[in-house]
Amino acid sequence: MIFKGSCGAGYRQQDTFPLGDNQGVSGAGVLFLYYNGSNGTNYAILRRDSRFKVTDGMGVSLKDNAGNGVADGQRAYTQFAGPVYLKAPGRCVQVRGTVTGYWLTENSTYLDKEHDGGSGWVHCG
Repeated sequence: MIFKGSCGAGYRQQDTFPLGDNQGVSGAGVLFLYYNGSNGTNYAILRRDSRFKVTDGMGVSLKDNAGNGVADGQRAYTQFAGPVYLKAPGRCVQVRGTVTGYWLTENSTYLDKEHDGGSGWVHCG
């Protein structure tokens, strides 16, 4: 869970999706997907891993299988991207994220790398 109440009242965490990996050490970030059953609204946010140094921004997007979508991303983002909200009662959703940077680990030097990923169609209906 990210920050209690950050989505607003009535949202429950549905899923998490790791973004990128470092040979099993850590993901570059985590996509969080929430849903509010009382109003049919999905909420997504991307939070970076504490050991990942963001160098060129972050972004998150959320779309439904009817073609509606929302996105948020900027080169200035270094901690999280989002939130994005999408009302999609009875429809499948897909969440995606992107982050560019490198891992902060001992005895390691990494070149900047863009990591992207997310879910397939999930939480239909």
